[in-house]
Amino acid sequence: MIIDVRVKPRSKRLGAEFDADGTLVLKIHEPPVDGKANKAIIEKVAELYGVAKSQVTIASGESARTKRIQIPDGSTLRRAPG
Repeated sequence: MIIDVRVKPRSKRLGAEFDADGTLVLKIHEPPVDGKANKAIIEKVAELYGVAKSQVTIASGESARTKRIQIPDGSTLRRAPG
């Protein structure tokens, strides 16, 4: 399953929410340098959906703020964003 994620790196406040169009918006502290932000995104998505980090991959947008994230089919939110 593919989900759309918009990233806000270097945010002062951490969080996750959904936009009106269904895009998951992640606010993370990590800067977009040396893959630190991507690693944080994978960890947060894995936590939200209750899957292992190894099952979460970036399908496209590795160097963009808007990414398409691959997670296992049938995965549902385990924890509410926020």
